[in-house]
Amino acid sequence: MSVFRNHRGHGIFNNKKGDCYMKRIIFGLIIFFCFNSFFALIEVSTAGEQEKDVKVKSNMNSTMEQIAKHLEFLGYKIETKVDSGGKPYFIAYNSTANDIVVTPYEPNFTFFQTTLTSVKSPSSDMDAFVNKANGSFYIARFYYETNEKIKGTMLRFDAIYTGEYSKESFGKFIDMFRHDQDMIRSMGNYNKIFLED
Repeated sequence: MSVFRNHRGHGIFNNKKGDCYMKRIIFGLIIFFCFNSFFALIEVSTAGEQEKDVKVKSNMNSTMEQIAKHLEFLGYKIETKVDSGGKPYFIAYNSTANDIVVTPYEPNFTFFQTTLTSVKSPSSDMDAFVNKANGSFYIARFYYETNEKIKGTMLRFDAIYTGEYSKESFGKFIDMFRHDQDMIRSMGNYNKIFLED
């Protein structure tokens, strides 16, 4: 057994009182560290479960979560979904604006899409209108697709937000995306080409 020496050079385990006293201190320290380690493990475990629960609920990266909060501030209702491949996305619903599907792609790329429907079939007038609109838009790409389910045409607006979320840059992005969608209504013969029979 090693002998600890006090400042006078006397071994503290050399007498019964010191031996008993030191054993109590060591035993107390062991108990203290064991309980602290145990409670620290419980806290880490609980925090890990809470974090996992939050990830399961939102299943979105930080940029997506901040974009969702920004859109909620603008009056959108957010509905989180998961596609067939397990990839998260959300739909932002708004009673006064077009709904937006928001999907994350590679890090720092977030895809935005709005879809409108028209009962009209594709025509050369639609082609000319789409080309003119794309030349005038700030950030959106505008195109149409036929859809047998609705027996008509789906008008799509796509845009990609790049980088991490920034309140200022995302605010400008969403303003321009909404502006592009609103602008088609004021362009030429939109109602005649896409809506009226």
